[in-house]
Amino acid sequence: MTAHGHEGSKGDARTKFGKKQYEAFDQKTFSDILAEASKCMGLPLPGRNREIDMDSFSHDILKIELSGPEYEHFSVVDLPGLFRKPTPGQTTRLDMDLVREMVGKHLSNPRSIILAVVPANVDIATQEIIQMAEDADPHGQRTLGVLTKPDLVDKGAENKVLELLINTKGKGRLELGYTIVCNRSQSDFNIAFDERNTKEVAFFTLEPWSTIPKERAGIAALKHRLNNLLVDITRRSFQGVVRDIRRRIVTLGRDECFEKDDIFRLATLVMEMNEDFSETVHKKGFTRAFAGVQTGAEALSRRTPSPVQTPDRDTGQSHPEPFTPEIESPDYPELQGIVPLTETIPEPTKDDIMDWVKHKYNRSKGFEIGTVNPSLMPSLFAEQSQAWGFYAHNHVSKVIYKIHHFNHEVLRYCCNDDALCERLWDKLLQPLLPSYVKALQRQSYYKVARKRFVDGVCLQVVDHFLVSGTSSPLWTFSPNFIGHFSDAELHQIAGDEDETINRRNALEEELRSLRAGENILEI
Repeated sequence: MTAHGHEGSKGDARTKFGKKQYEAFDQKTFSDILAEASKCMGLPLPGRNREIDMDSFSHDILKIELSGPEYEHFSVVDLPGLFRKPTPGQTTRLDMDLVREMVGKHLSNPRSIILAVVPANVDIATQEIIQMAEDADPHGQRTLGVLTKPDLVDKGAENKVLELLINTKGKGRLELGYTIVCNRSQSDFNIAFDERNTKEVAFFTLEPWSTIPKERAGIAALKHRLNNLLVDITRRSFQGVVRDIRRRIVTLGRDECFEKDDIFRLATLVMEMNEDFSETVHKKGFTRAFAGVQTGAEALSRRTPSPVQTPDRDTGQSHPEPFTPEIESPDYPELQGIVPLTETIPEPTKDDIMDWVKHKYNRSKGFEIGTVNPSLMPSLFAEQSQAWGFYAHNHVSKVIYKIHHFNHEVLRYCCNDDALCERLWDKLLQPLLPSYVKALQRQSYYKVARKRFVDGVCLQVVDHFLVSGTSSPLWTFSPNFIGHFSDAELHQIAGDEDETINRRNALEEELRSLRAGENILEI
């Protein structure tokens, strides 16, 4: 017997309860176990009201395994019953929602059998569990109804119960029908199981219950139908279970080769990233649809707001537009301090450009006769291009963010192990961040030519230092990068945790058991 804690539970059920084993399992033993488990889970003891700050229900699970030749091979999940009205001192509205959530979660499992247990002495149409089962299993292939307490059915109302058992059309009808069983009465709690079965058989020999088909009455009939249904569901879902276990093993990211060589694991990851990148560029890199060239008011009206200023047709000057940075470096805190979020744009002059040139010319007159002061052109260029530094820096910053985002996303895509991904990303940041700084710090001197300036930024800074150069960030994650790791670093990054190794071994053992079961089922 073990207790399995749920994330967010108040008590540490697994640690407190531990693992227990008993040679005998009677009513007193079960009561003692239930009381101890309730205490470990932070729940009130059976039959007692809850205390302040104590829950009445919990997602924690008490797992009881019965082993012996007389037991069948299936698991039963005993869920709390649905209720519509809280009981003061015992349950609240939050408990109602919690129970409904727990029931819905288990009903939605396509590999589970839904045993819809309903008292025979109530109106089936008022039982919420029937509707919930229909919603979770609309085709009715795994829902089996169980009617209880037939001895409490009023005289004259037996025909409604018999109609359900015969499974004729009507409200509450289930595709697989119902089976009826007798519960122990208060005076029968201490009798043996065989005696209980004898009393049940005797009850169903009485009128009108004797008309019920034998395969629909009694605990033995329920056991037989449950076994048959379990085999049917196992046949339908067996291959899906095998595929799921294999997928979970693959998700763990390693096999026998990786167990022996951490560097082989990382080198394989590098090659997968390179192959994915190359395949994407080869298939889609030259098939992007580009918008046609637009001119005039149409182009201006469709332009997305950007830091580039809109030129005035009459004056040739630029008017500042509101600047919203496109760089989302809050997603990557490591880029803060390298890629600025905001930067002040130099304010342009609003005068007519020709008036501005004439003004500068008149102020630069010296002893020249019939010629222009040679210092005029550098002066005009220096003032006219004072915003170029911002535009260049902003453009390079955007490229850095895109490259950084690409490196991170392709690593996450190729690496199924989140912990490995984070450890490897931390290592990659060490060479990546300095390469960004190096690109931003590049400075050159240009002649009076905007075209040359743009070529310098795009070709030298962006293309060489950030994209295609052998020392660019896109070339960082390579086999050469992995080859410089020490054995300790390799194990720290790519080594599996003990929990992962144990989980993989358990899944592989479960897969072997399923294969053995496949032979038994003769699938």
